[in-house]
Amino acid sequence: MLNSIRRGLAVTAVAGLGVLAAAPGAYASTGVNSFGLKLTLLGGVGSLGPEPQSNLATPTNSLAAVTIPIIGTVGALTTAVTQDTTAGTESANASTATLAIGTLPVGGSILSAGAITATCSATDGSSPTVTGTSTFASISAVGATIPVNPGPNTSVTIPLLGTLVLNQQITNPDGSLTVNAFHLTLLPALAGGGDLIVGSATCGPAPAAGSPLAEGAGLYIGLGLLAVIGIGVVYVRGRRRGTGLPGPATS
Repeated sequence: MLNSIRRGLAVTAVAGLGVLAAAPGAYASTGVNSFGLKLTLLGGVGSLGPEPQSNLATPTNSLAAVTIPIIGTVGALTTAVTQDTTAGTESANASTATLAIGTLPVGGSILSAGAITATCSATDGSSPTVTGTSTFASISAVGATIPVNPGPNTSVTIPLLGTLVLNQQITNPDGSLTVNAFHLTLLPALAGGGDLIVGSATCGPAPAAGSPLAEGAGLYIGLGLLAVIGIGVVYVRGRRRGTGLPGPATS
């Protein structure tokens, strides 16, 4: 009899753990997001953004052209994210139409660019991947040579402005990737110094296709089965000690 109970408990344990691992439920959120513009000035004075922002709650967003006092202007901004829990994929992107930073005494800008886009994508499977890219329709600066198709983390010193990192790619502790198309660290002489990011996308690791976290009904079913296991263990131990739960009445 005792061996039969043990076998029953073992089967129930396997079933319960299986439900916890594979019951229908929501996938874990990876924090996929994107934003168009973020300005951080030292001391927090005059900081802006991040805006517009997109995430799973707001998959698409946009903002009209923005004028940043002393710094310059940024054209219309758009952001978007996607996540497919069936295919195990997600993506994020952020773009701006134009960019002009630093006004020259003779007119024009120290740094200007056409459309700028940051993109991140992630896939699940036997070999999960997270990749990112940045594209520039055009970009130029006075006193500096800037590649139109920069490799990851390309750094350029811009006279009178600061240090510019193009196609910045940061691997986060959770395995996700952040791509900043344009990241300018401002000189202290310009608005007290700070950071300007234009076009940022973060995604990955992608949700595990076919392996959702147990939540909702699936979670409660699994917990219920595990509770049955616990009661069974108490019963078996109690029978051994002569203090088990009452058995069925006998005639």
